Amino acid sequence: MKTFKQVVLVLAIFFATGEAVVRLDKKFLFFQGSRFVEVSTETRRSPELEALEHGQSVASARDLRIMVLGDSKLYGPGVELQKVFSQQLKAMLSADKSLLYENILVLDLSKGGYNTLMNRLTYFEYVDKFKPNLVILGNNYEDVYGNQDVPEAISKSNLTIHEQTTKIFEEKISGENTPVFQKVRETVYHSSLLEFIMAGLNLELKLRGIVVPGSVFHHLIYESHREDYAGWIKAQKHLGDIIADCQRKGITLIVYSAPELNMLDNYAPYATVDRKLAAFFERRAVPYVIGVLPFSGMNSSELALSRYDGHANAKGHHIMAQQVYSVIIDMLSGEHNARKVSQLNRYGSLQNVAANLKHCSPPTSLLSRVEDFLKLLPYGRRKKSIDLHEKAAR
Repeated sequence: MKTFKQVVLVLAIFFATGEAVVRLDKKFLFFQGSRFVEVSTETRRSPELEALEHGQSVASARDLRIMVLGDSKLYGPGVELQKVFSQQLKAMLSADKSLLYENILVLDLSKGGYNTLMNRLTYFEYVDKFKPNLVILGNNYEDVYGNQDVPEAISKSNLTIHEQTTKIFEEKISGENTPVFQKVRETVYHSSLLEFIMAGLNLELKLRGIVVPGSVFHHLIYESHREDYAGWIKAQKHLGDIIADCQRKGITLIVYSAPELNMLDNYAPYATVDRKLAAFFERRAVPYVIGVLPFSGMNSSELALSRYDGHANAKGHHIMAQQVYSVIIDMLSGEHNARKVSQLNRYGSLQNVAANLKHCSPPTSLLSRVEDFLKLLPYGRRKKSIDLHEKAAR
C-alpha cells in the first residue's frame, strides 16, 4: 500500500509539474520556436500596391500585370520580401528577354489566415483597379475552413469593399464551418498537458503519413472536400464567382496548389484532396498546378521552415516561383493557343520536374498526372494511410 501511495504521489507531482510547465509555455512559448514561425497578417507593401493606393497605377497593354492571391503559403512568413514567391516570380519574368512587355507588375495580395472567402473579397476589391492580365490563386487545402459567409450586418452596411474585407478578417468568425471534431476536442482538452501531448503525437503521426481517424488531419483529407461539407459547398461558390469574372473580363486564371513542404516524405494522403480539386477546376477549364510536383525526391529539412511548419523557406519559394514561371512562359509562347486549356492541365510537371516523372507514361489529363505522382510515392506508406481510413469506415 505504501508503494502504491508513493507511485500515485510521483505521478501526481509529474502531471502537476507538466501542467504548470505547459501552461507557462502557452504564455511564454518556450517550446514553440522550433515548431512554427509566427505568421503576420499584414499585407506586403509592394511598389504595385503603393502605386495602386496612391492612384498612380495606370494599366497599359505593354505591361504584364499579375495579381497574386492566397494565404501564408504564398505570403512567406519568415522569408524576406525579395525572396518570397511573388517577388521571385517577378524577377524571373523581368529577366526573360524573350518577353516583349515593357513592365512586369506583380500585385501580391496574399495574407496569412486568408481562406476562400477572403481571397474572393480581395479579388473583387482590386480587380477593376489593377486590371490584371493574369491572376494566380494560391489554394491551400485548408481554405475551406473558417467563416465562408459575409455577415448580413456587414454586407448591408455603408462600409467600402476594403472596409468590409478588413472587418470580416479581423472578426475571424468561425461559424458553422468549424468542424464538430474540433469543437469536441476543444471541450475535452481542459488539461493543457493532455492537449500538448496529443497535439505532439498527432503531428508526429501526420509527418509519417498516418491518417488517424477523428484527427484534424483525417478531417482535412477525407471530409473537408466532401460534396456535403458546408465549407466546401460555399468555397465552390466563391471560386465560381472568381472564375466567372475572369472569363467575362478575359483574364487568365491559374490555380496553384500550395504544397506542405514538411510532408515531402509522406505526401500521398494529400492526393485524395488534389483529385477532388483537380476535377473541380478541370470541369471549369481552369489550369490547376500541383505545387508539390517539383519537390518530388527532395528533402523537407532543406525547404520547409521547420519540421512541423510546412511553409516554404527562401529556397522553397524559388522552386515554387520557377514552376509557375514555366507555366506562364509556356502560355505566352503562342505555340498552342488553340489548345491552351488542355495543355495547361498538364503543367504541374514541366521541365523542372521532368526527371522525377520520366518513368511515368505521358499524362493525358491533370487527373492522370495525380495518379502518376502517386506511383512515385512509397507504396507501403500510401497503403498504410488508406488502410486506417478504410478501417474507420468499416
